[in-house]
Amino acid sequence: MALRNVAEQGKVGCGTFAEGRRRAEPRRVILIVSSGGSVSERLIDAMEREFPWVLVDQVDDVDAACRAFSHPVSLILVDSAW
Repeated sequence: MALRNVAEQGKVGCGTFAEGRRRAEPRRVILIVSSGGSVSERLIDAMEREFPWVLVDQVDDVDAACRAFSHPVSLILVDSAW
């Protein structure tokens, strides 16, 4: 019932995502713990382009990962060779 009422009002798919606009700033962080340069900038750029709500951050050690980030950290990737 509620969906039909929304459709009648013409509000289905009227959000910013449906209009093709990207959010002004990322909402989630993917954190990579590895030695510097082990993850290419091209890969990081591709991840941020493919997932516009994500900001990818890379740190050299676990101690550097224990800090406040601008957005919630949703995924932590740790290099096994590290």
